[in-house]
Amino acid sequence: MNQSETAARLRELPPDALADLAPPPERLTPLCAADVIIRPVKWLWRDVLVQGALNSIQGIAGIGKTFKLCAVAAAVSSGGCVQSVGGGMEPLQCGRVLYLSGDDDPSTTLVPRMTELGADLGNIHFAPDGMLPQIGSGELKQLFEAVKPSLCVIDTLQHFLPGRVDLNSANSTTSALQPLKVLAEKYNCAVVVIQHISKIGASGNGGFSVNFGIGSAAVNGLFRSVWTLGRLKDSDGRPSSIRAIAPSKTNLVKGDAPCILFELSQDRGFLWAGVDHDLTAEELYSPTKTQQPREAPERDECAAHLKALLADGPVLASAVWDATKANGFSEKTVKRTKKEMGIESKKEGDVWVWNLQGGQHTRQDDLDPLDLLDQGGQLVTIGNSEGGQEGQLKPVGSICDPLGLTTFAEGQVVRL
Repeated sequence: MNQSETAARLRELPPDALADLAPPPERLTPLCAADVIIRPVKWLWRDVLVQGALNSIQGIAGIGKTFKLCAVAAAVSSGGCVQSVGGGMEPLQCGRVLYLSGDDDPSTTLVPRMTELGADLGNIHFAPDGMLPQIGSGELKQLFEAVKPSLCVIDTLQHFLPGRVDLNSANSTTSALQPLKVLAEKYNCAVVVIQHISKIGASGNGGFSVNFGIGSAAVNGLFRSVWTLGRLKDSDGRPSSIRAIAPSKTNLVKGDAPCILFELSQDRGFLWAGVDHDLTAEELYSPTKTQQPREAPERDECAAHLKALLADGPVLASAVWDATKANGFSEKTVKRTKKEMGIESKKEGDVWVWNLQGGQHTRQDDLDPLDLLDQGGQLVTIGNSEGGQEGQLKPVGSICDPLGLTTFAEGQVVRL
């Protein structure tokens, strides 16, 4: 029987007969959690840029995104310092940088800026001859292999997506970015994708800042960290020289990441300017919100306030919240200060109380009555004065002057 006759006989067979002739599929073996090797998260810039992953910085045009990334690139290339999330300066491990820009020319913009910022230009590389290597292309793979970067900047996303990609389609954008994710993992590189934000996001009406970007919200789903860059306003509502990158998505950070502040001005150039634990990305683009950087002294004031409130033992949690709110402390500041001080939350009966741990309580005699008067408001006593039993929390009225404290000399007084 020749080949044509064999083909004819096969076509005459029913479909199920052919199925029996096919080789059996390979057995699929699920991955057991016990077999997973746990790896620590690696950071290029602690709690800001993840190594071996995709990251993003988004903002309106002209707000300082490229200048900011030039500063980070300069620090990576020279082993220089960036602003630490803890408020000080953090040295970065020296490495190579691949900077791909579709907007700015290296000779007139990028290299002059990086030089001014102290870069080691021998560790910074660009695509040759103005090439814009598309994500997923062989050219981009070759550049990664040649440079082996610790940091890769994609400035901006739209310049490097294949033309067939529809940014408004979740399936299209996630598929297009997968090859970039593979390169980040293969070379243990922190890839930072710069994005423009939409008109709705820029207007302050875009809801959560993680959705400010142009196109499908699935784009930011691939990034391990997303930071929104905006400009602070002064007390008169006018733009100041202080910018901030505020966390919009930091799902590998334990706790809340602060805003990173920097100054960008004609006279002083680029300067790191500390951190702000209370400012949000949404506030940066609020049309009515006035933002000014809130320095560490605010947390110091909050800590002193909480220490005075809890000096003599447990206080109702609701009373502490009322007190801190009345004194102008934000919920975020109070939570962070509470954590830093090691204040314990526990339930006593049907109520929650806050309590200082580690012997940080002070005697009532050690407190300045005028400090309590400055705070004003209602007082409670913990103890057996005014008919209360030991360990109970009981309102006992309010004070109008320092002499009023003598009424509660046998109790322990704090403000509700």
